[in-house]
This record gives sequence, C-alpha cells and structure tokens, in this order.
Amino acid sequence: MPNTVEDDLTPEQLDAKFAKMQAELHSARLERGATMRKQKERAQHKKRVNSRLLRATGRDQLFTFRVREDLIKRCKEVAKERGEKIAAWMEAAIEAAIEQHEREKT
Repeated sequence: MPNTVEDDLTPEQLDAKFAKMQAELHSARLERGATMRKQKERAQHKKRVNSRLLRATGRDQLFTFRVREDLIKRCKEVAKERGEKIAAWMEAAIEAAIEQHEREKT
C-alpha cells in the first residue's frame, strides 16, 4: 500500500483536517445527516406546493393541531357525505363555532 500524506499526520492534525472538510461541506450545504436531509425535503416541498391555487382559494396559511383518532374519522365521514374536501369542511366548522361564540358573547 502506498504511503500517503495522511499516514504522516498526528491525530490532532487529522481531526483538524476532518473539521475543515466538514465545514466546507456544511458551507456548500452538502453535509450528510438527517437534519440536512429534512431541511432539503422541506425546501423541496415548499417548491411543489401550488401557491397560486392556495392564494386563489384564500387558503395560504397552515393551521394544525392534534385531535383524537375517532374525531378524524367522523370528520372525514361527514365531509365525504357532504361532498366537500376535508379542509373546506373543517374551515366551515371552525367558522360556525366562532359565529356561535360571538352570538353567546352578546
């Protein structure tokens, strides 16, 4: 096996060389790892979302929350029965709840 320059380096020099390589990869956004992969996936997802359609419907904000599994099932069933998309049905349900709250306040 041929003798390379790395064979002559001390452990500290190898660590410094490795750190420099990692910094170069990070600055070029080529770093390996789950964090970088997730960041790239999020960026790609944002590019795939049809912003024009979202703006046209007025639905350009994300509003998420956790609910019980049975509630999800019931909401999907009702939306399907009404022939509506789940987002539109949920929006109408939230608006109805807000209107009821406003009536109760006065």
